Amino acid sequence: MIFEHKFKKMVEFSHTDMAGIMHFSNFYRFMEAVEHDMFRSFGKSIAGEFDEHGVAVGWPRVQAECSFSAPLKFEDSVELHLIIREIRNATVRYEVIFNKETKSGLMEVARGSITIVHVGVDEENGKMSARPVPAWLLEKISPAPEDYLVKKSKK
Repeated sequence: MIFEHKFKKMVEFSHTDMAGIMHFSNFYRFMEAVEHDMFRSFGKSIAGEFDEHGVAVGWPRVQAECSFSAPLKFEDSVELHLIIREIRNATVRYEVIFNKETKSGLMEVARGSITIVHVGVDEENGKMSARPVPAWLLEKISPAPEDYLVKKSKK
């Protein structure tokens, strides 16, 4: 089982504002990019999936936040480090650490978190309702150990 996943991404021109700095909204898109890459590494998708009964399932966000400590600029290379923080009955909460690649190593520039909830969609009324995190995912991920989280916590 894993409790972390890493993914590299480059800041493209379309991610930036007039000053060449990545717009804050794109930090959330980058957090989704590392999440989607993790799901793909399991042979799954975050969207368009069906459970064993043919019910459409998904992972809407119920909470998202991000704190910024330094800018990302056009053509910066950033390592996105996703860490599983908590798994509950129907939710998964993870943290994403944004590390900019510099000549002297990695520099943390932002830290965010997202909580996703596993839902099924009722075919008759189209309403979503929470469902337990699927067994296939529980076999793949686990929350990070507390001692690891302490080491990764912001100083």
